[in-house]
Amino acid sequence: MKTVEIVKVYPTLYWVEKDFWGSAHVMMQHEGMHPFTYCSFNYDYAYTSNAEVHNAIVSLMNQFGIAESDIVWKSRELKV
Repeated sequence: MKTVEIVKVYPTLYWVEKDFWGSAHVMMQHEGMHPFTYCSFNYDYAYTSNAEVHNAIVSLMNQFGIAESDIVWKSRELKV
């Protein structure tokens, strides 16, 4: 049977970017790779609330093993 030796485990960074329109985007990035939008929670006042979007993000981040107090919140740049 062949054996494998793990040389290095690349860490993954997680953070949330909120945009100008109230939507939030869960981002992830492996060391040395480009940032990746894992998922987006779109905001529309007729269907969602800020609290619903926040709670959905906290729930998802908990599945990644990240506590609410450890979530990094950033503002997404407005591209013009």
